[in-house]
Amino acid sequence: MKPMAKKSVTRLRAAMLLLVLIAVTITQSASAVVNIRSITVKGASKAITAFRFTNPAVTGTVTESNHTIALTVPYGTNVQALKATFTTTGTSVKVGLATQTSDTPNNFTNEVTYTVTAEDGTTQDYVVTVTVARNPAKAITAFSISGQTGTTVINETNHTIAVTMPSGSAVTSLQPNVTITGASVGPTSGTAKDFTNPVTYTVTAEDGTTQDYVVTVTVARNPAKAITAFSISGQTGTTAINETNHTIAVTMPSGSAVTSLQPNVTITGASVSPTSGTAKDFTNPVTYTVTAEDGTTQDYVVTVNDAATAYNYGTFKVIAYNYGPTLPWNAHQPLTQVEYTPGTDSVAYATTATVWPQHVYELTKIGTQLVQTSVSVYKLNDNGTDKWFLYNFVGTQGAEYTIRPGNY
Repeated sequence: MKPMAKKSVTRLRAAMLLLVLIAVTITQSASAVVNIRSITVKGASKAITAFRFTNPAVTGTVTESNHTIALTVPYGTNVQALKATFTTTGTSVKVGLATQTSDTPNNFTNEVTYTVTAEDGTTQDYVVTVTVARNPAKAITAFSISGQTGTTVINETNHTIAVTMPSGSAVTSLQPNVTITGASVGPTSGTAKDFTNPVTYTVTAEDGTTQDYVVTVTVARNPAKAITAFSISGQTGTTAINETNHTIAVTMPSGSAVTSLQPNVTITGASVSPTSGTAKDFTNPVTYTVTAEDGTTQDYVVTVNDAATAYNYGTFKVIAYNYGPTLPWNAHQPLTQVEYTPGTDSVAYATTATVWPQHVYELTKIGTQLVQTSVSVYKLNDNGTDKWFLYNFVGTQGAEYTIRPGNY
């Protein structure tokens, strides 16, 4: 073989060896790539990204830097079995050894630690704190002032309070008793305040919120409505005002004209109708109406009597004469026993007397005039039985007489 030929063979063999080496390298590289792609790397993520309660509806604040979660639930919430809904990037979440789901209840009276486990087995704790909001109640439930009339009206819708004091009350230094739901009230209960104008009371709740109440004190208008004096020029005797029955009786001299009398009327109240001094016809009773400052009214029926017929006590019949009781002011004087029913204007004098045989009686002096004869009328109670007597009277047994008033 020629020298040049040997050289060529050597070069050829070297080139082939190089090709083999390249092929082996490429094959090994391809195998390596295939092996790398078949390896799965496990994740290390283990975060809680959202946390909330559905009942009550409260969303928590997740602070990733401190790995804490905070929630505030309404006042009065029972935190011993709250169910949390959460979102996590880990594979599982536990509280202690208990695996957590969105339906797992936990007692949040104290802090609760949620542990999140990642795919690679690593863990991260999150501390959950639940705070119950402070009481928001802030109401005035009772408000009273000593001596007030009626009950206090508290309007919770408008937050107003109304109190009424009696007519004539001073309101410049009243000390209300105030009852609240809340932490405090200002002005405080029992503090003297001037209620000439409305006063604002502010109630502060435990959670720091406030509610104002505007308190108005009203002084009741005077309810007085009485006729205290009633007189007619020329009348005889004094006017009889019966406040129980609201009647008034006036006696005019016998034969007086009563068709145009002008009474003087004194009242407690705002007005009276007819007014004082107004001429009225008293042939029949006349009604006077007194109106109080508070608008209420009271009627009085006024009757004007003629002296000849006024105060007719009724009729009586003489039964017998006797010398019964011994009267202390005039002993052993005759008494005339009568049948008699007195009128309403009767009692004026009372005393006791010893009656033979030694009985104690109550005698009531009724009247002192019988037609034109001076006479005294007595009621004698004999062990529960009323007996009527005339003293200093001379009449005919069996006759009937009429008693009229005299001077007591």
